[in-house]
Amino acid sequence: MELTSEQLTILLNSRDGRKCNRATKYLFKRGTKSLNFLLTLQGNEEFFAGSCIENPYSAFSSSFLFPKEVYESGARTTPIEEDKERAVTVEVAALYLISSIYYGRLTCACNALLMDLSLPKSEQKMANKKAYLLRGFQAAQEWVQKCQRVGIQTLRKHGERPLNSVKLYWYGSRSDPISCEVEIIPAKPIQWNWKTIVSHYNGLIQQNQSDTIETREWGKTHDMEEEDFLKMDQRYEILRYDHVDVSISIDDNSTVDDEFEWLSRFQPIGKDIELKKLASLWKSLDFSIRVVTSNWNSDKSSFIAFVMTLASMVEGHLIIHPSELEIASGLYSLSEYKAHCFN
Repeated sequence: MELTSEQLTILLNSRDGRKCNRATKYLFKRGTKSLNFLLTLQGNEEFFAGSCIENPYSAFSSSFLFPKEVYESGARTTPIEEDKERAVTVEVAALYLISSIYYGRLTCACNALLMDLSLPKSEQKMANKKAYLLRGFQAAQEWVQKCQRVGIQTLRKHGERPLNSVKLYWYGSRSDPISCEVEIIPAKPIQWNWKTIVSHYNGLIQQNQSDTIETREWGKTHDMEEEDFLKMDQRYEILRYDHVDVSISIDDNSTVDDEFEWLSRFQPIGKDIELKKLASLWKSLDFSIRVVTSNWNSDKSSFIAFVMTLASMVEGHLIIHPSELEIASGLYSLSEYKAHCFN
């Protein structure tokens, strides 16, 4: 379903994090079609309630909370300047999304905090200063114009990032804060609970390792029960999963404006992928699955097997983004994914 600029602004300004996430993912998946709209959000100082641009593995965090919720205790009646500069507003999220579209990854940095490379290294601090945002949007506007002239692939080939010209970057964007990001495109629906997932995983690796799994909703401190079902537009942490931390989310399919166009952006790996058929199946369903990790403390096979578990449960295809899996990025069938990862 196509969303208008007015609808998108309402969603982004909402205090409902799920609404913000829906609009953010929609804009990201529209790619370069979203760039002009994102530029119009300059100056929108509403606090951004979404969580989908926050890197689950960042050691530092920016504030996604609203002043009322942060200061209702009465300890401070108004935000101090440092708090304001660590906050993510809608205009910050918009500028960050422009970079995300360039990188082709929604989470393209450790967090949505800017740093100024023109300063001496000792003075470089994470902050969303007004001066940084003014410079950032000026650079982004020029970058968007060039992108529309020469195409985003040309800019990526030459490493021309949106904020390069004003020597700004998002904290962690110059390194790779995520080791692997996979999107699973389903071919059938399923009722998701942890007991079912663990059962499939243990069957795949032919051993019982359920005691290694701790699962929480993102931002919560208590573990989920095995019978708990996964919710749409919710992120989950899987802790100590064979010593590989994993974040997964079940994304609402309404964030995709054109399923066939989105799938066509990725190089098909193998000859058994029918894009039109896959796009039609995906459109008839209401979700996709995003799996992210940044921790390779043990054998990568545990993460590979976990992704395969989720994909096999929905008979899905997999979009592999550039990663440390040491296989080419692209669109894989389940059989091709298995062949490339285990051979």
